Amino acid sequence: MITAAERAEPALRAVTLLQLARSRATADLVDPEQLVEQTLSLSDSPSERVERDEVLRGLFGILLVRRPGAALRLLYEQTTASWAMATALLENAVGPLLDARGTDGAILLHRAVRRALACTSTQDTGDSSIDGVRTTLGD
Repeated sequence: MITAAERAEPALRAVTLLQLARSRATADLVDPEQLVEQTLSLSDSPSERVERDEVLRGLFGILLVRRPGAALRLLYEQTTASWAMATALLENAVGPLLDARGTDGAILLHRAVRRALACTSTQDTGDSSIDGVRTTLGD
């Protein structure tokens, strides 16, 4: 199965290897960090971009469990490149985040996002939300 995936077109290979990485039975056959590198090297053509984004969103949760440092690097890289992708990574990793941090994870994440927004904001707008993130939920 891995050999067949390796012979496929790069975008199809990434999607196939993601499915293998998701499965408990075959997860150990796929190096998620290597798959991230391969996926990031896909072109910006519309078809490969769709596949790249799908694979990165799926891999983030896997990385959180198997390689947390790599997950944080990916999140940081995507945050600096695309806020939409960074939030998509987090949205697709709710299960692993809750498993790792419990319900406190949402509060901790909210605080971190609030601090990040405060650090990058040029002025105090006085609004209770910035880009849809409520800024008034506890400290």
